[in-house]
Amino acid sequence: MGNRDGWELYEKLVLSELERLSENVSDLAAALQDLKVDTVSDLKLLKFQAGIWGGLAGSVPAIIAIIWSLMEN
Repeated sequence: MGNRDGWELYEKLVLSELERLSENVSDLAAALQDLKVDTVSDLKLLKFQAGIWGGLAGSVPAIIAIIWSLMEN
């Protein structure tokens, strides 16, 4: 019973798997952070573009209304 029924070998295997899984979780956390940063910058760009297109779309009826009112006078 010097090796406690094979537990020492199994213990090393379990510890090595835990270390491997810990490294994988760290890698995933880093990748998720990178994705989060990319997503935030993409959303800022999309919001900016939506603002530009919204401003242009809103100015068309305003210009038409101004021209119409000038033509009536």
